[in-house]
Amino acid sequence: MNHPCPAQAGYQVAAHAIGDAANRAVLDAYEAAGVGPGDRFRVEHAQILTDADLDRFAALKVIPSMQPGHCAADLGYALDRLGPDRAAGAYAWRRLLETDLLGGALPFGSDYPTAGDVDPRLGLHAAVTRQTPAGEPAGGFYPDQRVGNLRALRGYTRDAAFAAFREDDLGAVAPGYAADLSVFDVDLAVAAPAAILEAAVVATVVGGRVVYAPDGSPFAPHRAAVDAAPPDLSAADAAAIAAAGRAWEKRYARELAEDRFHAA
Repeated sequence: MNHPCPAQAGYQVAAHAIGDAANRAVLDAYEAAGVGPGDRFRVEHAQILTDADLDRFAALKVIPSMQPGHCAADLGYALDRLGPDRAAGAYAWRRLLETDLLGGALPFGSDYPTAGDVDPRLGLHAAVTRQTPAGEPAGGFYPDQRVGNLRALRGYTRDAAFAAFREDDLGAVAPGYAADLSVFDVDLAVAAPAAILEAAVVATVVGGRVVYAPDGSPFAPHRAAVDAAPPDLSAADAAAIAAAGRAWEKRYARELAEDRFHAA
């Protein structure tokens, strides 16, 4: 039986690949399927790439979706396990940005929930330093692959939205965009690495509602709004959203149980 390409069936595929062989296999599959720029297929992690495959993301219009925090977490063993030649293609953010990536996008994320509760400050710090929070290794792991503060922030915002076909309503603080944002007590666009790690959240806003603000924050008086539905949200819409959320949680729990079963 012939099966259509997932894109032809209306699906956007995000395949996980970490090692260089895995990344090549996924890129080969995408190429064989005839994936185009309108599909925005992704490779999640894309952590270790050969020289030959680094340019293929741009050529195939496939998006490398990466997690800077993994770079810092892996530094204790990455070089020993990969060797210097292969390690040169590990977490190769700058090398990928120098190619003609689709939409110029290099989306960043935290790998939540698989990686657990990951502090976003750790990912930003790793992106601009390629070091652990303790400052190791000195000078950074292949420091030529570091990105600047603004580039890192773009990865977590604008580029992440683009990768999900949401660039018209997420990923920017602008009229017409959903107010999904966090407010820090320092300017992360120019903050030194140490200041990134010490930055405090003074507010988290989701859909225009203040869902977190510590006591003393100028946003604290608005915290009560989190328990109230927006005035333009009907009871039917609120019920539908709640039902969808419960369905998602059930599906995730089922898939997680299946993963554990197969792993055992």
